Amino acid sequence: MKYIALVGFYLAVMATALRARAKTFRSHTREVGASTIEWAIIAAVSVIMATLIGGVIYKVVTDKKDAINKCNTTAPAANATC
Repeated sequence: MKYIALVGFYLAVMATALRARAKTFRSHTREVGASTIEWAIIAAVSVIMATLIGGVIYKVVTDKKDAINKCNTTAPAANATC
């Protein structure tokens, strides 16, 4: 469940960033240089979050794979939880 919360947090952060970006585009009063820096920061945060989420997903899948392999290598009578 904590993985779902992490994904929800990521989506909330990205939604907030996109709302701020839309507000900036509507106002048309910002300088282009500041806009470029904002996009660079948003891109960096997105890459970091995608990497973290990918790592979490990889760990969950690997743990499940190992559990399945463990059940396949043990005798059914010896391991009743499989």
